[in-house]
Amino acid sequence: MEEIRVNGRVFAVGREKTERYYRSNTLCDCEDCRLFQRRIRERYPALTEYLAQFGIDVSRPDETAPVSLGDGVLYIMSGYTVCGHIVNAETDQVSDHEQLIIEFEEGFQFPNEQEGEYFSVTVNELKLPFDEEYKAD
Repeated sequence: MEEIRVNGRVFAVGREKTERYYRSNTLCDCEDCRLFQRRIRERYPALTEYLAQFGIDVSRPDETAPVSLGDGVLYIMSGYTVCGHIVNAETDQVSDHEQLIIEFEEGFQFPNEQEGEYFSVTVNELKLPFDEEYKAD
């Protein structure tokens, strides 16, 4: 495990194991999740970079809670897991179009295929506009 320090928060992270997990975890195939997978990186580059420090692929969350709006989708929460443990952190923030709150919690929080010691990372209120590939139900 390597020690990751971000904005005064400290984590012990198995970065390579986390990266392998994100390359292989099962993705939801609903339209809202496909929109998330297509658009999250371009819309939230600072968040993408922030989560990459842990080995997280921002476009492959374990769980989202989408709500359709008139012109896009609000993801009330997007949840990820990281191999390792929290040494000293509860929340953090990143600015990317708006101020995003990032929450950290030890152990299980989202349905996932993760094994061993891990912690959950939750990002709230991400907004993505519909694109030409989005097909409403």
